[in-house]
Amino acid sequence: MTSYVSAIVRATREHAGVSLGASPRAAVSLLVASKARALLSGREFVTPDDVKGMVHDCLRHRVLLRPEIEIEGVTVDSVLDDVLGRVDVPR
Repeated sequence: MTSYVSAIVRATREHAGVSLGASPRAAVSLLVASKARALLSGREFVTPDDVKGMVHDCLRHRVLLRPEIEIEGVTVDSVLDDVLGRVDVPR
């Protein structure tokens, strides 16, 4: 699951609408939160849905949009949704 988390964080840095993407520390936070979500769900393993479920809460405040994108009304949440749509989900 670490490669999936890394791919998501990397995609935030490569997105055209992002001025400052998520850091490696953000990736660690996302992985830990995903593990906690799995544990609270009664599982000892993390699924891609756990990671997806924590992306907005963990990365929303760590991504800075380009000013011209913000003026157009694009939100960080919509960019994160776009990132999730572009990153291949592991099977």
